[in-house]
Amino acid sequence: MRKFDIEKEIEKTLDSLDNHERVEASPFFYTKLQERLKKIGEEEVARFSFWNVWQPALVVVLIFVNVFTLVEFTTSNDNDNDVNAIASDYGISTFENLVQDYVK
Repeated sequence: MRKFDIEKEIEKTLDSLDNHERVEASPFFYTKLQERLKKIGEEEVARFSFWNVWQPALVVVLIFVNVFTLVEFTTSNDNDNDVNAIASDYGISTFENLVQDYVK
């Protein structure tokens, strides 16, 4: 009996889909929709944000810091002297010997 009730409900649902009416929009719906879309587009273009000004400036500053760091660390030869001084303090002849001893 339960199966019969389910089939009956399915038939009623399918019949209701056959008898539906077309929904009509108001005559000026398309025109109103176009105006709303135009207003939304105008509002987004007219916005001004300080982030739009600061973003390129921050990118330039970051690039400058990176270039300065790169130049500073590649031109410094004092690091080799520092490594050799520390190696001699600990009784190591060269850094390569330390690495070879560690690998063994």
